[in-house]
Amino acid sequence: YLVAVQDEARPRSTHLPPQYDIEKIRIGYRTMLASASFVIASLVSLGLSLYPFSGPALAQDRGDHHAGQAAYQLATEAEDKILGVVRVIETKADTLATAVTSAVSPHANEDDGGEKETAIRELIDEVYDVVAQNFDDSRRRAFSVEEWKSVRDAVAGRRIRDPSVAHSAIREMVLRLRDPYSRFLSPNEFSAMSKYDISGVGLNLGTKTDLKDKTGLAPAFEDGDGAWVIGLIRDSPADAAGVRQGDLILKIGGRGMEALSPFEVASLFQGQGEESDEELASSSAFGLETEWFGITKSVSKPPVKLRVRHLDGGEEDLDVRRPAVVPTPSPVSAKFDSKKRTGYIKLSSFNARAHRDISSAVSDLVNSKGATTIVLDLRGNRGGLVSEGIEVAKIFLSNDDVIVRSRIKSRQNESVVRATNEKPLTDAKLVVLVDGGTASASEILAGALQDNCRAPLVGQNTYGKGLIQSVYELSDGSGLVLTVGKYVTPLGTDIDYSGLRPDFGGQPDDRQYEESIKACLVRKNRAEV
Repeated sequence: YLVAVQDEARPRSTHLPPQYDIEKIRIGYRTMLASASFVIASLVSLGLSLYPFSGPALAQDRGDHHAGQAAYQLATEAEDKILGVVRVIETKADTLATAVTSAVSPHANEDDGGEKETAIRELIDEVYDVVAQNFDDSRRRAFSVEEWKSVRDAVAGRRIRDPSVAHSAIREMVLRLRDPYSRFLSPNEFSAMSKYDISGVGLNLGTKTDLKDKTGLAPAFEDGDGAWVIGLIRDSPADAAGVRQGDLILKIGGRGMEALSPFEVASLFQGQGEESDEELASSSAFGLETEWFGITKSVSKPPVKLRVRHLDGGEEDLDVRRPAVVPTPSPVSAKFDSKKRTGYIKLSSFNARAHRDISSAVSDLVNSKGATTIVLDLRGNRGGLVSEGIEVAKIFLSNDDVIVRSRIKSRQNESVVRATNEKPLTDAKLVVLVDGGTASASEILAGALQDNCRAPLVGQNTYGKGLIQSVYELSDGSGLVLTVGKYVTPLGTDIDYSGLRPDFGGQPDDRQYEESIKACLVRKNRAEV
């Protein structure tokens, strides 16, 4: 394909032979260059990954904490730069592919009227507005609305009629934000991303505040609590059943949804009526019994019986058909040391099973096996679903404890997420293991447990990824992923970039543990005064 493109792109010819498919050439170019960038970035990242793990360890051996901290910050900066380079290469690959296919197929750019050009200008203005209103330059990359306006004007001044050329131009616009986590998604890419949702039926649920902030919709009735439909995936089971944006979920399978969080309601769509066979695999290693939770044999699922209240106040009963799904692997494994009466729980990621399987592991270790201490291992856990991290925190917290604070540009006030359960699942002594691979949702969980004096952190400084990204659907079916804010811990520690500092480099003894909890309570009381 590439040889054919190079040959046919010369001035002597502007048409491809019939055996060559233009879209395949486009995909081939993008795949080749994007793959090359990925390989380069992976090799460099692999070398850098050794530094944050060895640097702080060596510094700790020397008793030099500041050297270790500097090592992590250097690694974080390096990974950001690598990701930025990958974004540039991907954008250039897309631009090159668009240029090549435009050259070999000039008919794609023939003017069939001003409608396409007008629609593309409107799309560019839409991108400008979304970024200007929502993008948060959390890492101080010198973003300004004035510069962003000049970027928009430069692109809008071009006569663009081909959507693929417009998408390439928008990718280049987003690069000017200098944020490696913000990116443009083509309609195909956005569709593939939006197919993943916790509910499994195409629903994005949130609070009434979320509904107002994210959609501007306001119901004609006063109910405030509950789970509201913030968005739907087009042609999803929920969309096909007649669920609408702005609906309030009243009942699932005849069960009222009062006092349930949007996350809990979303989870019920997967669990209601599900016929699955849960197995518990185990093996013996290092003299300890190890268990892997949740090896699931999936079967087809019956429809979900749903009652909703629409924005106008009218109620409707709906049947939402759920597709059979491939079972989600469990991220949880557990060990029990009967001599020390200690349970070890390894959480490798935050997928849709994290909360459920951690709950099962804690209950089994404490209630069945008699563990008096729980060691929660978050080392190497790069994150995942933030909602799952929050739900896992609730297992160990209670009484209105603050879990995380979020500072989002488009909102005037800081948002606070609190534990809503009356008591924790267990009061057992808790220790959390962290390292340079502990990132994002893992840091939210670790920060919540540390700041609420529920558990000391043991190990190495965490990675430092506390940015919040939101996904925005654009009018042509494409999308924008934007950094819109950041997370801070309950006591105000900025997670992003510097990460969380552990309380101990190695496992504390009982006296050290008690002293660290007492010192933490003093700090917490002072901060709350």
